Amino acid sequence: MNKAKDHQIVYNLSIAEGLDIILPNALICDTDADNQPGYMRAFALHETIASYHIAIRDTAHATLLQLCKELTIQAIETNFNKNQKKKRNLQSLFADVQIRKLVQASIDRRMITFLQIIRDHQFPICYDLQRKIKASQVRLNFFEDKAIPRLLFVKTMTGIKYTLTLTINDNIILPKAHNINIITDHPATFIIDQHIVWLEHLNAAKVKPFFKNDSVFIPEKLTKDYFRQFITDVMGKVEIEVEGFDLIKVDNISRKILRFVYDIFARRWVIDLVFEYDDFRFSHSDAGKHKTKILFESDNISVFQSTRNIAEEQLSADILKEAKCIQTETKKFICGQGEFDVLHYIGLMYPLFSANFTI
Repeated sequence: MNKAKDHQIVYNLSIAEGLDIILPNALICDTDADNQPGYMRAFALHETIASYHIAIRDTAHATLLQLCKELTIQAIETNFNKNQKKKRNLQSLFADVQIRKLVQASIDRRMITFLQIIRDHQFPICYDLQRKIKASQVRLNFFEDKAIPRLLFVKTMTGIKYTLTLTINDNIILPKAHNINIITDHPATFIIDQHIVWLEHLNAAKVKPFFKNDSVFIPEKLTKDYFRQFITDVMGKVEIEVEGFDLIKVDNISRKILRFVYDIFARRWVIDLVFEYDDFRFSHSDAGKHKTKILFESDNISVFQSTRNIAEEQLSADILKEAKCIQTETKKFICGQGEFDVLHYIGLMYPLFSANFTI
């Protein structure tokens, strides 16, 4: 019997014992009559893979197995104990807030690469696969679209209550109503009801309070400090709704600017196309679509949120393109390859550009 057809590599995610993190491993599972992964037979180590005659050379499996190796507790501890006289286990490393951030960032980088390869090659991946369970029964799927967070702030007599919802494939969900596990913090990825989901804009720590609660309440005396420390940054990245205080939305472009920036790597001047929305400013190269600021006046809170008009911004970019300017990978614009070509060209085309932009 040809074992190469009878067995396959299945990847698995599980919570590390004693630690609030998810790490991967690789397993060898049999294959059922429908070519779906069945029961676990062994851990996918190089020696066991060879005994099952599974070819991994020059395949994505080789990279994934290496990542699994780098993401074992032992490997993480070894990496972060280099040149240290006193060796510390992962629990001890996590006790230091600053070291935990470094360790988590290192884990997240590898985990994101791991997940992207799994998704791109459609390899089977499970969560907490046990020997008596068929892998196909607990296989995880990937949502193609990112989960979009939305915040609702409601002012009450004694403070502010805010709720977070996630929009996934046009469905709005409350995190508390679902079984959710965090895979990575930044960028945030979750397991939600046997689906792997990327979260847009926020890190996972911002969502975690809503795993057990429908909403978070901020007492009135803590509102200003809480907003300044935790909420302002979040509100600038996600869509928000408010009840009980003012939300002033700004979405009209008040000024379009051609700003000149020196690219030190390419050694030339480039055009940065900038848009002002009253007091807010976006560069054409910015990824974000929102910016927010909060004003506190006695007992009143006013939220100003600017949302970019992408369609109108693109019309301005098209003016530059039609004038033979080229958009670079960084979404800046050049008019020739020379160091000062942009400045010379703007001079030649000044009537056109000054009619449409502030220079």
